[in-house]
Amino acid sequence: MPVYVQCPYCEHPRIVAAPRRGKAVYCRQCGMPYQTSILENKVRPLALATVGESVRRQAAGGKVYVIDI
Repeated sequence: MPVYVQCPYCEHPRIVAAPRRGKAVYCRQCGMPYQTSILENKVRPLALATVGESVRRQAAGGKVYVIDI
């Protein structure tokens, strides 16, 4: 059964299909990744852990800042 959730970063609404529950999804507005719960209508943010995730976020229209020390 699909669920209606909101992005934990920008609160953009989204309908997540049943096969995508429990997997990482990307917000269509801000491009940030989050994960939906398998049993509940809750989401949790995922950290940007890899360069690949940063590139996908940038391709989705968001800004990515890299600070080199």
